[in-house]
Amino acid sequence: VGQVVTGTELDLERCCRVNDIILEFIDRGVLASCHDISHNVWLSAVESAICNRIGFSLDVTSKPLFAQGGHRFLVSFASKHLEMIRSTLKKRQVEGREIGVVGGESLTVTDLFAIPLTTAQGGWVDTITTIMEKTMGLSDPGQQKISL
Repeated sequence: VGQVVTGTELDLERCCRVNDIILEFIDRGVLASCHDISHNVWLSAVESAICNRIGFSLDVTSKPLFAQGGHRFLVSFASKHLEMIRSTLKKRQVEGREIGVVGGESLTVTDLFAIPLTTAQGGWVDTITTIMEKTMGLSDPGQQKISL
C-alpha cells in the first residue's frame, strides 16, 4: 500500500491518505501485521515471519517491491477483509496490490528463493548469536553484563 517515488517527488496528500487508511485498518482490527518498507526495511517482515514461525509466498515479479520509495507498507490480513481493503484503496485513490500469502512451512519469493522455515530460523538465530559473540566477546549471549 502506498507509492513508489523516483527522484525527489513525493505526494504529501497521498501520504496522508495512506496514513489515514493504515490507521483506520489498525483501529478496526483488520491488519494482522504492518511493516514500513519505504526505506528498504522489508527485512523486518522477514524477521517477523521467522520469529513468529509463519511462512510466506510472495510474487514480486510484476513490479519492484523492495526498492526504496516513499511511504509504502507491507500489510497482512485475513482473506475475509480483501474486498473491503480493495474498495477502500480504490475509493481513496491509493495504489495497492496483492503480492502473496502468509502461511506455510517456507519463505518463498518467486524466481528468487524458497527456504524451509526451519532453515531460515536456524540461520537467523545463528547469525545473531555469531554477531554477538564477535562484537561483544560473548561465548553465551546470556552472559551479557551492563555497566553504568
